[in-house]
Amino acid sequence: MGVDEKKLTREKRLLRWFKDRGWDLTADVARVMGVHRTFPGKCLIACTDPLPSEMRRKLLAAGVPDNLLPPGAEPKRGQGRALPKVGFNYCAL
Repeated sequence: MGVDEKKLTREKRLLRWFKDRGWDLTADVARVMGVHRTFPGKCLIACTDPLPSEMRRKLLAAGVPDNLLPPGAEPKRGQGRALPKVGFNYCAL
């Protein structure tokens, strides 16, 4: 008896998609995105950091389905990285 995909969160479906393809979040996905191994978890699963549009395009080019990714965010120009507000969830945008 399988799990109803419709009842899974986007994050769980994304993790399942990675697992089905043998991708490791902290190694393979980070390599595709060209980032440190902790960043994919922050922007794809925990949503404590926004997913930059450029990295979103890299994941789409690697075959990750659009509906499994959070929306892309353009970095703010001319400002340092602002700390997220406590409890802020970028995936909810």
